Amino acid sequence: MKKTKKKEIVWQGFAGHFIGAKKCLFRLCSAVNSGKYVVSTVGAYQQKDNVVLEDIGLGRKFETMVFRAKKCWCGCGEWVQRDAKNIDMLPANSPKGAKANHMKLCKKWNNIKSGK
Repeated sequence: MKKTKKKEIVWQGFAGHFIGAKKCLFRLCSAVNSGKYVVSTVGAYQQKDNVVLEDIGLGRKFETMVFRAKKCWCGCGEWVQRDAKNIDMLPANSPKGAKANHMKLCKKWNNIKSGK
């Protein structure tokens, strides 16, 4: 019987979505399901150089989104979103909620059987 390797959650060192992510103090990005999907969480958005955290979307300070993935164009070996169309999303209004949502969607999409 052939042993199968457990699918890993691969942590990546950049934000996976949102054009203003460089101004987000909170960023998580993970590749899951052998690189089929990218789970990205951003939040604590400071658009201006002040302490006011702005909403990143309607009524939320944080968001976690899932995208189909592809290898990065630069050859770094990281996974990036294949296109701008998210396939799952969870909102949050605290860092604790954002981290919980990130892990929830990582686990969910790491176990999805299909995906093109």
